[in-house]
Amino acid sequence: MPTKKSPKITIIGGGILGLTLAYLLAKQQYNVRIIEKNKDLGGLASAFAISDEYLERYYHHFFKSDKHLQGLLSELGIADLIEWLPSKMGLYDGQRFYPFSHALDILKFPALNIIDRLRLGLISFFLQKKKPDPNFSKITALEWCNKYYGRNVTTKIWEPLLKSKFEDYYDKVSMDWFHIRIHDRSSSRTLPFKDETLGYIKGSFNTLINKLEDKLNELKVEIFKESYVENYSYVKNKHLIKMAGKHKKSLESNIVVANIPPQLFNSIFKPARSYSQKLNNIKFLAAYCFVLELDMPLSKYYWTSVNDPKAPFVALVEHTNLVSSTNFKGSSIIYLGKYTNSNSKLFNMEESQLFDVCLNYLKKIYPDLKPENIKSRYLFRAPQAQHIVTSNYSVLSYETGRKGLLYAHFSQIYPHDRGTNYAIAQAYELFNLISSRKWN
Repeated sequence: MPTKKSPKITIIGGGILGLTLAYLLAKQQYNVRIIEKNKDLGGLASAFAISDEYLERYYHHFFKSDKHLQGLLSELGIADLIEWLPSKMGLYDGQRFYPFSHALDILKFPALNIIDRLRLGLISFFLQKKKPDPNFSKITALEWCNKYYGRNVTTKIWEPLLKSKFEDYYDKVSMDWFHIRIHDRSSSRTLPFKDETLGYIKGSFNTLINKLEDKLNELKVEIFKESYVENYSYVKNKHLIKMAGKHKKSLESNIVVANIPPQLFNSIFKPARSYSQKLNNIKFLAAYCFVLELDMPLSKYYWTSVNDPKAPFVALVEHTNLVSSTNFKGSSIIYLGKYTNSNSKLFNMEESQLFDVCLNYLKKIYPDLKPENIKSRYLFRAPQAQHIVTSNYSVLSYETGRKGLLYAHFSQIYPHDRGTNYAIAQAYELFNLISSRKWN
């Protein structure tokens, strides 16, 4: 347990990164506090109640390669709650639906000739097995795909998917990001002709969040929910924070770890100009996600990539084709997710109008779906949900230049895409950094 002489650490942001870091530090007798602006902990992995079960606000699963997440679940004593579940993937190109789960589906893919199908399969297999290549950071995914997959495959498959996910940034995304995305995902497929096997936690990722919160309470970590930093100052190597919201309190800290959006960090903490400029240079896309509860299943596919840049969602995820619908009293659970600019028309639509747009497109894929099949719907939005990993991407240091002031954000996960596993990996990196120094 912490003592009066233990370094005082304030973590701003109670997502998976913040919770894991607090747990690691508190075990080593650091005096830890967490400030979280929301009512619920967990950040983008947080859950809500639906049909007497908890469900993530944004679709979640994990891969066989996600060792940091699996290791944490083991340490917390809940590894037995991991489920490895088969999943099928589809692709919709704006006109037709295609099965797209494994190599046999690729070999039968009618939108490409046989030479291009073989090329698609062989180059994808090469990327799945290839180790990280430093040269990939210097070239865009679109350039590499055009060169090695060929123009026809790229035009039919990869360019529309990049446009759907990254919009105007589609031709700037690094090959590093593209390669690691394919490489990580391939760990969940044992053989080319087998379906993916994806990981999930019984009871949703809320099970992990609740377990971490229980551990933090046991370790006497103070958690201030529904609170935020109103004022910050740095005086004589001490970080002084004044909280507002539900908890109105002043905290003195040796170390502050901020896990908040870059612009908010700059406005509160005012780091050195060189650091703040690097933060401002990071580009983001927003995201919105509808969760639909239906009285009928749509398909046999867990994940459908919508390969149409004009579609109002890029991912159609039928969650109850991964986990059983019995968890939700027989209802089918559907996610409709889209990345877009935060100033886009879609992101700023009223919920009812946005829902009509999404439903009309969903009915284009599944004509039998009727409005009365929808038992309930929920909309979640995040203004900064995906960072843009461009070629020659520069990873920002955790150290801001001010002693004891550390910044942590998913944009520092490189070349991997942001996700729960890598938030946990960041927590371990920060723990090692903090525990290797004297801060008093």
